Amino acid sequence: MASIEEVRLMREARAGKTTAQVALGKRYLYGEGTCTVNHMTAFYWLEKAALQNEREAWLLIGEHIPLDVVLRTPDPGRTLRWYEMAFDAGVWNAGYVFARLILEKHVLIGSEAVRSKAWHALEMAARADIPEAQEWLAMHLEAGTALPAEFVDTTGTFTTVRHLEWLTRAAENGQVTAQGLLADMAWAHQDYRSFLKWSLPMARELAIGYKSRKKVARPYLLEELQLLARCGYAMSILNWEDVNETDRFLEIAASHGDVESQLLLGLRCARMNADAQRDKSIATVANYKAAMQWLSKAAAQGNADAWYAMSKVSLKNEFASLGEQETQRYLEKAGEAGHVKAQLELGKKAWLARHDHPGNDIRAAYWLNKAAAMGHQEAKRLLDKIVICAEPAEWAKHALRCFGPNVDPFLKARVELAYVFGLSQTEALLLDIHTVDQRQCFLVDIKAERVRAKRKLIAIRTREQREALNRATRLFENVDCGPCGPEGNFRQKQYRLNAALAQGNPKSLEAADYPVNNVARRSV
Repeated sequence: MASIEEVRLMREARAGKTTAQVALGKRYLYGEGTCTVNHMTAFYWLEKAALQNEREAWLLIGEHIPLDVVLRTPDPGRTLRWYEMAFDAGVWNAGYVFARLILEKHVLIGSEAVRSKAWHALEMAARADIPEAQEWLAMHLEAGTALPAEFVDTTGTFTTVRHLEWLTRAAENGQVTAQGLLADMAWAHQDYRSFLKWSLPMARELAIGYKSRKKVARPYLLEELQLLARCGYAMSILNWEDVNETDRFLEIAASHGDVESQLLLGLRCARMNADAQRDKSIATVANYKAAMQWLSKAAAQGNADAWYAMSKVSLKNEFASLGEQETQRYLEKAGEAGHVKAQLELGKKAWLARHDHPGNDIRAAYWLNKAAAMGHQEAKRLLDKIVICAEPAEWAKHALRCFGPNVDPFLKARVELAYVFGLSQTEALLLDIHTVDQRQCFLVDIKAERVRAKRKLIAIRTREQREALNRATRLFENVDCGPCGPEGNFRQKQYRLNAALAQGNPKSLEAADYPVNNVARRSV
């Protein structure tokens, strides 16, 4: 209930008495007596006094009435003069509001002189350590929009320096937006110490009461989770002394689905680095079960590093019951997701076990080819030892020239394969076409017919090789390539080859057993 004094002031203010209007405005400005703080009501009474040329009224408006109150008035342009007059009298807060009204075009004034004065007022407010003015000036210096001549630098260096200077001062004065901008800049330059300087206080505030947040309706925002994840990562890189705080930030982000935090937290639980090797710098006891829980979450989102780390953790005694097959599955998942080291390991393991299973050499070539395609030099060297890079077979080239229009299509397809993959006559005639296509390589295995023949893998490198192989595969799709098939046994195939050569060139009949191509080959 209003006091007698407040009732008297109200009557006098309504009657137009400036002293009463100023006194009533102050009560609403500072929350004196029974009046609660209400900037809108305070502005109403102070403006009435200012309209009667009351100096104290427009000084109070310039000093205490914020921009958002002015923007809620029907005509912000009418109030512009109070802030200009207060700024001219040395009230720097008024200069900040005056600049915002002009430069953000809340008040449309085309005069360059007024705009220049607005920039001057903004700089003066920033120099007076008004954080909002410092932040706003820094952002506009970075954007470089409609700057007056004294703010423009053709090289951009001076403007950039001033932008960072004001942004830093605003951040030091507690402006959260400025702190966030500086943190983002430090993160982009991998300056993790500077990043933590600006972001760590915000992250600590977010982490307060994390357990209770599970019961509260408001979840973390995406930007908040990103901040916590980045802080956890930066602290882990710098080997932050407070290990629990590092893990706490990562746990919050990881529990909300951040895949990088899940991976990093899993590695920290296992005391491993990014290469899944033991990291002695992590001053905690390894918890492999917790590590597998977090790594499996990251792996479920397709993270290749998580699958690879799981293959290493699964070798620990705690997971002996999983067996070698599960470890192999994790490693293959990592390789399929594009992990180069996993692909190299899979290639090496398959190659060492090539005598245990006839298909291991093909698997080795498959994984090493994937790793080599991503630029891994060791994989390239190993692949060159396993897979042959063929040269065209001269005998097949000669045969294709001699073939007439009525040549047997099966025979022609075999000779085409011999030409592009550098095969001998025996290899070409005995090949089982159904097994030769092994994706990245061409398999030559005729041991079923020739026990002493060497098994070979030939790289499929050219479009011509792939097209010839596709044609042959389609032609032989439902055809038996063995001696019981339509082609007959080896002697029958050889006879048809010699007959086709003789029909195209009778002199070649003498070459019943044409010399095998002298391409250098390596055995598998």
